[in-house]
Formats: sequence, C-alpha cells, structure tokens
Amino acid sequence: MSDTQSVTITVNRLSFPLKAPRNEVPKLEKAAKIVDEKIKTIAQEGKITGAEKIAVIAAVHIAYELLQTQDEKNINVHEIQQTIERLRSKIQNSIQAPETQAAE
Repeated sequence: MSDTQSVTITVNRLSFPLKAPRNEVPKLEKAAKIVDEKIKTIAQEGKITGAEKIAVIAAVHIAYELLQTQDEKNINVHEIQQTIERLRSKIQNSIQAPETQAAE
C-alpha cells in the first residue's frame, strides 16, 4: 500500500492533479481553497485584471499573511521566554532567601 494519494485540486476553475502523502491531503485541499478564495476576492475587487497578475498578487497576499503569523508567533514565544526567565529568577531568589536568613 502506497502512502501517497492522487488528488485533484481546483483553483480559479482550473484543475490540478497532484500526488501528496495520504495524511497531508486534507491540508493540501484546505490550502487550495484558501488560494481559490483569495484569487476570487482579488478578481471581484476589479482593480487588477489578468489571471496571471491576480494569481501573483494572491500569492503575495498569502505569503504576507504567513509572515505576519510567524512574526506574531515569534513575539509570543519571546514573551513566554521572558516570563519563564522572570519566574525562574523569582524562584531562585526565594530559594536563596531562606538560606541567607539561616546563615545570619
């Protein structure tokens, strides 16, 4: 049994036959739906014409959204690391405080 699966995705009324790992097919289909929706949104705005230009702008929008999400994730990770460091320092200080008082 193969762990890949043939799947056809449709974006902007165009079908694309692909092969993907069986467990990744739902994610691939979801990605295609996101791209299709972004293309439709840009096309409906009417500011950009031509399927190729619309596809490129959609790709840029999606990549930008990905970068924004990654930046937000990095900020959250940094904040968590800072919180952990503050808590570690407080714990360390509270452990050392009784030792200091016992030595006096």
